[in-house]
Amino acid sequence: MESAFISVISGKPSEKEYTVSKFEIAVRLYKSYLITEALERFHGNQSATARNLGLHRNSLRRNIKVLGIKLREQGPRGVRKPAAGVKAPASVEMPAPSPERREA
Repeated sequence: MESAFISVISGKPSEKEYTVSKFEIAVRLYKSYLITEALERFHGNQSATARNLGLHRNSLRRNIKVLGIKLREQGPRGVRKPAAGVKAPASVEMPAPSPERREA
């Protein structure tokens, strides 16, 4: 049976050089794909993602950690920060109300 290094999955060499079968690699890649797509669909909401995938929220978080899935950074109260190098949209200012009153 052919096998590949675990570094194929994580993208970084591991301290222990042990091998993983092609089947295990395929399963990890598919899990990673499903979780990533669901997280995007639910805008990073892990509870809704876990519910949709039929997992407990803690199981989802463990899978995210084990599979090395990168989560978007969030600011205070869940407001998402723009990605690095992307400028935030300029705020739109409302014109000041006119002091003149229209007569009907």
